[in-house]
Amino acid sequence: MPKTNVLVKVKKIDILNKVLGADWKQTITLILEEIELTDANLIAIRKFRPDEEVMVNLSTMQLSM
Repeated sequence: MPKTNVLVKVKKIDILNKVLGADWKQTITLILEEIELTDANLIAIRKFRPDEEVMVNLSTMQLSM
């Protein structure tokens, strides 16, 4: 399984809640922009399948002064 770190900016976060009788479903969509890719990142990303589950870690970057 490939592993890569990609620097991006989050453009928009959509949170959708649906109630279906006694059950409910929540969908979260992240829209990204300004993705910084290297050749190694691009090669790793191409190995993922469209419906494959992936682990995502979101953290704020420290801005340099």
